[in-house]
Amino acid sequence: MPSTVPNRKKTSPHRRLDDVTLQLPRKLVEPLGELLQELALSKRKEREDKKPKSRWEKFWTWWKDYGAGVVTIVTIISALVGGLWTLNQYIIQEREKVAQQERQAILERQALIAQFASDLSDESKRNASAYAYALLAGEDAVPLLTSEFLSAAKFDSDQSYQDALVRSLIQVGDSALSPMLDINRQAFRRGRDEDKKIISATQPFFYHYFANKKTSLIDSEKLLSGIKLENQPLAYMDLQGIDFSGTTIVSSDLCLTKISGGTLNSISFQSSNLGGTSFANSHIQGMSIDDKTTAVETHFDNTVINRSDFQGGELPKTTWKNSEIIDSYFDVSNLQGAEFDNAKIDSTGDLPRKM
Repeated sequence: MPSTVPNRKKTSPHRRLDDVTLQLPRKLVEPLGELLQELALSKRKEREDKKPKSRWEKFWTWWKDYGAGVVTIVTIISALVGGLWTLNQYIIQEREKVAQQERQAILERQALIAQFASDLSDESKRNASAYAYALLAGEDAVPLLTSEFLSAAKFDSDQSYQDALVRSLIQVGDSALSPMLDINRQAFRRGRDEDKKIISATQPFFYHYFANKKTSLIDSEKLLSGIKLENQPLAYMDLQGIDFSGTTIVSSDLCLTKISGGTLNSISFQSSNLGGTSFANSHIQGMSIDDKTTAVETHFDNTVINRSDFQGGELPKTTWKNSEIIDSYFDVSNLQGAEFDNAKIDSTGDLPRKM
């Protein structure tokens, strides 16, 4: 029996989709098309993402995501580097400017030093010039100033210039101390008439140290050895710690002065006032006190005295408590009222009968 089913023409799926879309209302066709297009693009993108990318593709992909940030960071770093370079250049220029100013200042200072040194030969300017020269030249001023000092002390009758030179050497500082000590020491050794003037001229310089800069003299062994101190007003001063070994002290006032606690070797007092001076707790060897020196109520307590000469000395009311006196001479000395309590005496010289 023949089939009664009608023959149907086969159609492709796309054709059927088109037929369906044609049957849909127009308002739904366009959105549906856009949706299908996005779906197709999404599928394509997925396929592309699955493909392996080259280095350049990876770089450009990264650059699209982070390139703007990188540009910002590079810009900031470039600005910082540029700022630092500018600052460094400014610092270099300022240093060069300061160095140039310092060189200029040195040249000006040297010119002034030369001018003041030249003015020392001008009697109308030399007093002020000496001080200005010392202030500017510092230690370098010592050779010229000491040379001028020697010349002025021997041949120049202008006392104001000598005083100006002494003040100038004091201004220089301790670097002038040793040369001045040598000047005094050599003059004392020679002993000529002109040397006496030199010794006298050095005394204000030394007095400044005793009165104002004692620390520069302390703990310097035999620093004052071989010098002569004269007409020094040292009364009531505390000079403990200064080594006076080898010093000759003439016509000076040491009333109630403290020189105790040290080693005093070969110290000589001539025509001086030692009233109330304290040598307590010292080690004395070779001390001499002449018959023109007054040592009333001088203290030698707890002192070791060896080979010292007190012959003819005025030593009334002196105290020698707990002292050890060895091979020392007191012949014809005035020791009336002196106290030797607990003193150990082993002397080859006769102790005076007046005690």
